[in-house]
Amino acid sequence: MSYKGVIFDLDGTLLDTLGDISGAVSYALSRFSFPPIDREGVRARIGDGAYKLMERCYPAGTSEEVINDSLKYFRDYYREHPIVTTCPYEGIEAALATLKQAGVKMAVASNKDDVLVKYVIETFFKDTFVAACGVSETRRRKPSPDIPDAALEALGLSKEEVLFVGDSLTDKQTALSCGFDFLFVPWGYGYPEKILPATTAKKAEDIVKIILGNP
Repeated sequence: MSYKGVIFDLDGTLLDTLGDISGAVSYALSRFSFPPIDREGVRARIGDGAYKLMERCYPAGTSEEVINDSLKYFRDYYREHPIVTTCPYEGIEAALATLKQAGVKMAVASNKDDVLVKYVIETFFKDTFVAACGVSETRRRKPSPDIPDAALEALGLSKEEVLFVGDSLTDKQTALSCGFDFLFVPWGYGYPEKILPATTAKKAEDIVKIILGNP
């Protein structure tokens, strides 16, 4: 089976953003005299939006006020330092170029703030995607259908014609609840034991083969 379109998650799927996210987390924690959390610690807490990320960085019972203040520090710092160490995963740029040349329509559906999603996509993948959709006042984070529905509308295709590609359990849940076929990429932040069974791309070239129907 081949697909006419694809919706990609962003963090952990197209881009390795963990270093910059970790930096913003550590800065926010430092404002409350908490020690930094390393990359693996942040990876274990990531996946459901910035609020949940910060909430998971504090002990149970931490006040909502502290978490909200930390979230503000995190967002302010991250907006100023979004691409210090961020980079595409190996083979992703070539895979996207091949898909675009083949006429496959592509969009991004991310739990990042919408402004940041658009900035990062414009920086790393200019003129590649039909749309780059993130969280906004009118779009709730995944697994809500708001963001993937916006991406699908931009693609102008039916759900049956589109593959959803992501690295997390949230992405799998989003795809299945929205009616998309799902492709798991294991190089990101999700833990395979929580996500499998799922069709899996072991490397970026596999994404191209699966979308074009040449597995």
